Amino acid sequence: DRIVSEDSYQSVLQVSSAAPHAPRPSAQPAPPPHAPLAQAHRPASSDAVKTLHVLIRYV
Repeated sequence: DRIVSEDSYQSVLQVSSAAPHAPRPSAQPAPPPHAPLAQAHRPASSDAVKTLHVLIRYV
C-alpha cells in the first residue's frame, strides 16, 4: 500500500511541478519577471495576461 501511494503521490508531484514550469520559461525566457514587465509592459500585456490566466488556473 505504501509503495502504491508513494508512486501515485510522486506522479502527481511530477505533473503538478511540470505543469507550472512549462509556461514560465516560454513566457519568461531568461530575464526576471520584473524586467520584461517593466521594459515592455505595453506590448507584453497579452503575454502578461496569458501568464496571469495560467497562474490563476494552476492556483
